Amino acid sequence: MMRYLFLTMFVFFTVFVQAQHKPEAVLANELYDKIEQRNRPSFIVYWNPNCETGEESLLEYQEVINTYGSKIDIYVIGLTNRSDLIADMSKKIELDYPLYYLGGDKSRSLRLRKEEFSIELLRLMKQEGEDFDTIYMQDLDHVEQVNDIFEVDYTRLNALFK
Repeated sequence: MMRYLFLTMFVFFTVFVQAQHKPEAVLANELYDKIEQRNRPSFIVYWNPNCETGEESLLEYQEVINTYGSKIDIYVIGLTNRSDLIADMSKKIELDYPLYYLGGDKSRSLRLRKEEFSIELLRLMKQEGEDFDTIYMQDLDHVEQVNDIFEVDYTRLNALFK
């Protein structure tokens, strides 16, 4: 009986741990491929887990995920080299949704990698621009970039469904 109980607990724990998403390094071309394959409205946002409001921002993105996650694809990209930091914050607020962090050469600054990522993603989307903080995308022909605003614009999110 005791062995059965331990086996059940082990299986439950293993399934629970496997269900949590491990943060994934992403390059612009990889994200573009995901967007193109899914062919759904998308919300792309950079997130700085190292800042004092990092957890608060992640909680807001969780609300976006809870509200819109079944209708749109949401890509939250951490501006960090530390996937463990993202995983810990995600676990702390019980977020069960894929999070990403900037891939590429970690010897280069995050600022430079963010700029290069943004330029390449916009180029692949056939969009003008050099950098962005958030993208609201109805499809690859209807992309709206927002700069210098790290707050979610729910009016723009709702417009993705019109």
